[in-house]
Amino acid sequence: MARTVKVSKTLAGWVYLDDDNKVVEIKRPEDAPEGATTFRLRSLPVEYTLCMGLASGAKERTEAIGEALRAVVTDVRGLVDDDGNELKYTPDLFDGFPMEVVLALSNHMGAKRMAMDKDAAARRGNEPSGTSRGRKSSGGTATKGSRTALHATN
Repeated sequence: MARTVKVSKTLAGWVYLDDDNKVVEIKRPEDAPEGATTFRLRSLPVEYTLCMGLASGAKERTEAIGEALRAVVTDVRGLVDDDGNELKYTPDLFDGFPMEVVLALSNHMGAKRMAMDKDAAARRGNEPSGTSRGRKSSGGTATKGSRTALHATN
């Protein structure tokens, strides 16, 4: 049996933060309210996801999340310095972002990723796991219906 690979929609897009530090998705930077700083986000590269998953301690995990967020933010418009002068975004400027902005963007990307994983798990719900032969592990009688894949067996 062959498997078909399905790719979910990307996480990419433009966002801005409202007055409560909630991330609001928009189609284009022009759709943001006047004076808002807009961020263009891209999908989280797989190597960063793996690094976060393989991190053994809190410090390593925090560093991996920070590097991942730097990779996710690809463009910023309406970014200003202390004097009110507009800046052209470079990844070096990421370190100067206020902590509430970093946390809001990080939480947004994490929530989007979890929603995509949840959707993927729901779609997998009716796929056979490939490990069940329709019999109890003790060799008992066959049971009706297919077995479904769990996170641990998929």
